[in-house]
Amino acid sequence: MASKPESIKTYSHALKQSDERFNELLLETIDEVLKATLGDKSTKLIYEYLTKKSCSINEISNNLTIFSAELRAILSDDNTPTRFSIEVTPHGRSAIIERAIARILCQKLGLDFKEKGPIDFPNLISELRRVYNDSERNILIVAYQDRRS
Repeated sequence: MASKPESIKTYSHALKQSDERFNELLLETIDEVLKATLGDKSTKLIYEYLTKKSCSINEISNNLTIFSAELRAILSDDNTPTRFSIEVTPHGRSAIIERAIARILCQKLGLDFKEKGPIDFPNLISELRRVYNDSERNILIVAYQDRRS
């Protein structure tokens, strides 16, 4: 059996890995949704723009407010039709994209997406992170208790 400090290090490492897995799922989902809605070239331009705003693709998961605000700014400057209906406002475009990211991320996490109406994207993703990490933490606790038995 591992000593207490060693088991705490292992537990901390496992929690860090859990958060990294969440970040990977989030970034993968963002990439999928942006490419599906705006295309590869526009997605690449968005990532380049975000990098100039000190929010590279790898930092999005820790800068959700910046990502959300900049996505809204980018899409509000563009009045050209996209793959959305022409009647969707530029602000509505970013809301649709954020909602799609949240819904697909929920599917990947095995959670139901029950949100109605507009969402607060940064807060919703933070809550999904908390739920995911709590469930992973519970799995680790059960596994640790099983090893001690």
